[in-house]
Amino acid sequence: MMTEIQEVSLNRAEIAARRDKDDLLDCLDDLLEHYLHTLHEYHKVMNELSTQLSSVCQSELEGRGVVG
Repeated sequence: MMTEIQEVSLNRAEIAARRDKDDLLDCLDDLLEHYLHTLHEYHKVMNELSTQLSSVCQSELEGRGVVG
């Protein structure tokens, strides 16, 4: 009887641990997806900024007669 109780307790603990692990993996997956989306947005904005800065620098140089 005592052995059965210990086995049931162990099984419940294993099930709870598995559930916790699955929840943590789901959370990690969500965080990774959010990070990748944020990284993509960052690269997009940096490319736009670089293009705008290049345009401004080109205009400045043309205005000074450095580039024709």
